[in-house]
Amino acid sequence: MTRRLDDKMPVERPMLYVGHLEIGQTSLMRAEALEALGVRLVKFNSRKFLDARSLVERTVGRIIARSPMVDTMNKALREAVDMHNPSVVWCDKQEQLSRETINTIKKIGALIEIYTPDPYFAQPWLRTSRSDELLASADIAVTTKSWEVDQYRRICETVYMPHGYCERAHRQVVVPQQSRVDLGFVGSWEPRRERLMTSAARNGLSVRIWGYGWDHVLTGKAGIRDRYRLRRMSNGEYFGVVRNLDL
Repeated sequence: MTRRLDDKMPVERPMLYVGHLEIGQTSLMRAEALEALGVRLVKFNSRKFLDARSLVERTVGRIIARSPMVDTMNKALREAVDMHNPSVVWCDKQEQLSRETINTIKKIGALIEIYTPDPYFAQPWLRTSRSDELLASADIAVTTKSWEVDQYRRICETVYMPHGYCERAHRQVVVPQQSRVDLGFVGSWEPRRERLMTSAARNGLSVRIWGYGWDHVLTGKAGIRDRYRLRRMSNGEYFGVVRNLDL
């Protein structure tokens, strides 16, 4: 049974924030927003461990749900939990926390809060067996996807939170007239998104796309590594590596 948010926790215990704490990552923006609100954080940058993996380690690790660098990350996180004795562990977009790490957090009585800005249930490639286990162990989930709130609530207490705003990253800019378009899309490639953008372009709209995984649409080429990633992002839907002349 999960505990409710109004359970009393010692105020002197910090929040341990586990996330991709690199410049440009929204995890870092959320951590800084919490600090601005007066929350005392201890930050744990999981990204530095994940970025140190080779392609082989990432590929095999996703299949068997573990790898040497991920084991190193979990060990370091357990040490941080023991050292700082947090009242809450905020798990921001975490897919690799082990059962041993979850048990270590539970042992000290800390609340587990999970957050993801992504559509967790609608995008199977964003999930892992470990992220499912973490969700099952969570006390609270925070999601930006209103259509997934009911699915989360079947598992734990859930809060819907719209996407945030970071003054450092999100700022108004003046776009030169020659660079303006009818439709700008920001997001990673998926077959359905390509179809949507193609339809817009064929109906006379000027389109510009910013995001991960679109290179093959423009070049008609994809290496072995890119094809592996595209297969994951396609959610099992058939796709071809073909240059899209409409985009």
